[in-house]
Amino acid sequence: MIEPREQREQMKKRITDRVVTRVHPLILTVALIVSVTTISLGSFSAHADEAKEKAKSLFMKGVDLFSEENLPEALAAFEESYAMRPKNSVLFNIGMCHKALFNYVESIRTFREYLKKGRGKIKSAQRKAAEEALARMEKLIGHLEVVEAPEGAEVTVDGVPVGTAPLLESLILDPGLHSVRVEKEGFETLQTKVTIASDATIKLKAALPLKKARLKIECKFDDDGDEQKDAFVYMDGEASGGCPYDDEVPAGRLEIVIKASGMEDFVTVVEVESGATMTISAVLEPIESEEPVLVVEERSRTLFISGIASLALGVGGGVVGGYFTYKGSGDHDDLVRAAEAGDAPAYNNLKDDLGTDKALMAVGYVSAGVFIVIGVVLLMVDARRKDSETTLDNATVRVAPARGGLSLTF
Repeated sequence: MIEPREQREQMKKRITDRVVTRVHPLILTVALIVSVTTISLGSFSAHADEAKEKAKSLFMKGVDLFSEENLPEALAAFEESYAMRPKNSVLFNIGMCHKALFNYVESIRTFREYLKKGRGKIKSAQRKAAEEALARMEKLIGHLEVVEAPEGAEVTVDGVPVGTAPLLESLILDPGLHSVRVEKEGFETLQTKVTIASDATIKLKAALPLKKARLKIECKFDDDGDEQKDAFVYMDGEASGGCPYDDEVPAGRLEIVIKASGMEDFVTVVEVESGATMTISAVLEPIESEEPVLVVEERSRTLFISGIASLALGVGGGVVGGYFTYKGSGDHDDLVRAAEAGDAPAYNNLKDDLGTDKALMAVGYVSAGVFIVIGVVLLMVDARRKDSETTLDNATVRVAPARGGLSLTF
């Protein structure tokens, strides 16, 4: 059963006569034609179920509200009608409502769904109207790229979850101010606002830092003294304060060293979990005093060896002096015989030789005397060092030669 022409014409006139400044009249007309002709009020038979009747009623209510420019209520009526009876033509009207309300992102999504579901079925005029609306709105929207967020972080825009990092595509947003939240367990939450401009892309760096952990350190001293000791805490080689210690630290692996005067260093490596509190009880042990250790160095043999060497050189010098004494004596006898014989050349040669013999004899005896004296002195000094004393703290140990070894006297 087809709706009477007169009623349909009256409905078209009631809508198109109104001035809707935010919606192009041609689009309104196409929307109306799509709405009226698609719903086909006459197609509902007398035996149509209640859901279909309700959907029809909501659809007509949406058309009236749209013509009255009550766009929010019209959108709600169209969406409820579509939920009860998902006819593709209703999507067109939903898209138009979003567009008129400047909800470009939702309008684009709706029109894309409309074209996809109605591929090959919707009329060319209706398809053209939807495509033109899409083309205009795609120049009005902006894009948001969320980068550097930890994998698995949840991204929320204006209170609506939009996905988890890493986001494979940029987010399509309406121009204006938007609230963005990026969060992941164990990390600090990023809560910020971004302003999106038409036909522009904004990059939001969301490198979330790890939540800090809390570290508490208590120090105990395992000694008998009652004196209060100051202990100092070092983390990864850097001074961090005194003990007891209670502060926030970066999560992760930490090498902790605690130092106190007279105590052994307390060293430990811990893994602090993000957002957790860790308590360490450090017991510092006193430094153990070492028992006196007797170190007896073997007496240096340098003086003794030097003394013997000097004596040897002295003996050598004496031998040299003795040799030239003997040689000089022979040269003297030859000199006397040459003089008696009147052999002048031989006499002169022997005279020179005798002078050399005397000089070398003197050198030999003098060096012998010097080296012997040096050798004797060195040996005397070495002999005086037979008894040596070694002091260890307050103990004195006398080391002296004895039969079969050393004699130690404390």
